[in-house]
Amino acid sequence: MREENNAIANIKQNPSYFFNYAKRFLKKCSPIGPLVTPEGEMKEDPEEICKLLAEQYQSVFSEPEETKKIIGPRTFFNPPQISEDPTTLKNIEFSEQDIIAAIEELKPNSAPGPDGIPTNVLIKCKDALARPFPSNINEVEPQFNQRTGRKYVRKIPPSQAPARIKTLLSSSLPYNGPRIFNCLPRRIRDLTGCSVDSFKTQLDSVLRTVPDEPPVPGYTSLCRAVTNSLPDQVDLQ
Repeated sequence: MREENNAIANIKQNPSYFFNYAKRFLKKCSPIGPLVTPEGEMKEDPEEICKLLAEQYQSVFSEPEETKKIIGPRTFFNPPQISEDPTTLKNIEFSEQDIIAAIEELKPNSAPGPDGIPTNVLIKCKDALARPFPSNINEVEPQFNQRTGRKYVRKIPPSQAPARIKTLLSSSLPYNGPRIFNCLPRRIRDLTGCSVDSFKTQLDSVLRTVPDEPPVPGYTSLCRAVTNSLPDQVDLQ
């Protein structure tokens, strides 16, 4: 008691002495005191105290339903294949306003995605970009990933679309796309943060994913992906 009084009295003049004295009591483990049961009975025996603490711990968990208990982990983590259910998702409906609202949520200084298109371009061209999406992406097909066991959807081109629409698109973009971009005023190109070479590279990587028949005579899908790439075709001044 005398040592405690001295430590408290000299706490301002000698704080280290007070904290050294206090730390000696921190290393001691305080035993669990007696517990009272719901019936009001006092329990002091350590074994009975352990049983009361175990019951209290288990009481916070809910009992699962018999039909939802996980019996076999293999069947739980490997769901069955997708059945041909009439309620399976087939169409995703969204409007131009939905696309514009989603683009407006982008931050102007966000890093571009895998396509390399700066966010500023998407924000400034949101009205033009929002028009073709509702008419082109109007049907999806459910797929099943065997590795992850998850469902995902894949776009199905509209049945009424011409068969050569991809070919016409790929044949015009390599020649006209970079040239149009190069004709823009320099201040507008600088605003996008995308150089002409970067634009050609990203466009070429997209066109390499377009299969089907050659867009122009002598321009096959093999040479488009290997020897006749976009930088070789377009020489911008």
